[in-house]
Order: sequence, then structure tokens, then C-alpha cells
Amino acid sequence: MKKVIDNEILFQLRCPQQGRYSLEEETMCAALVGGMDRLRQEYIDTAKELGVDLKVFTGKERSIKNQLGDLDMMILFTGKVSHSARQEAVKHAKTNRIPLQMIHSSGVSALRKCFEPR
Repeated sequence: MKKVIDNEILFQLRCPQQGRYSLEEETMCAALVGGMDRLRQEYIDTAKELGVDLKVFTGKERSIKNQLGDLDMMILFTGKVSHSARQEAVKHAKTNRIPLQMIHSSGVSALRKCFEPR
């Protein structure tokens, strides 16, 4: 058995297509499209602190539409994303009725604000 599980496998375990339950309790599943590569792990760590399983797409991925899956929320950092990735994300969110937040900033504090209650 693997002791180290990569983010893709962990995300699929915690966010299956039906139910979206973590190993211990129900958690929120979110995707971040855009942002900076160097902050990728900080985005994931910050979301984990807030009880959110986050899948990050920073732009090096060829196509994201098949990797998004069933989500509770999608965040789009508009300042650091390609037009094609933006179009794919918005289309996926509209088609699946996923709440979408578009933010121009791409910092960790901007991500934190996305998860604050309104």
C-alpha cells in the first residue's frame, strides 16, 4: 500500500462523484482555476486549514474540463488564467450549477476571503 498519496488520488477519494464525503466527515470540495504555480501548495494548505479539499489548476494543464468533476464551489482567479481555461471553467460551472467566484487577485488572502461566510 502506498504511504504517499498524490493530490489527484486524494481528491478522488475525498470527492467521489456521489456523496462527496471525506474519510472522517463531510467536507467541501472546491476547484481553483488560475493562480500562480509557486503558490500551489499554499493554496492547498490554506484550504485544508479551512476544511476544504481544493483541486488547483494553474494553467500548465492541457485541458481541465475532464478533471473538474463534481464540486461544491469553483474559484476563478481572472488575473492569472488563460482565456480557454476560463471558458472551460465557466461552462462547467454553468452546466453543473456550481457556484462560481471570479476574483482578479491571485493571492492566498484572496482565496481565504472566498471561503468566508457572507
